[in-house]
Amino acid sequence: MAKKHNLDINQIPATGKGGRVTKEDVINFMDGKTQPIASAPTTAVTSMSVQQPPLTGITEQDTVKKITGMKKAMTKTMT
Repeated sequence: MAKKHNLDINQIPATGKGGRVTKEDVINFMDGKTQPIASAPTTAVTSMSVQQPPLTGITEQDTVKKITGMKKAMTKTMT
């Protein structure tokens, strides 16, 4: 709904479970009942930036294997 009305979802105060923006939040924001969230000031990045590890947990030593048999059936059931 926010995308449909070209609204920045990061500016809408979230009241839903787990910090989610609900339909009511978008409606209240469009009606002017809630104020936009003030963006936090950005900090300058220095030349000594720290190299972050990948967030996926995938390394060069990892291999890809095809899931077959019972594992494939369990995966299908669980997803």
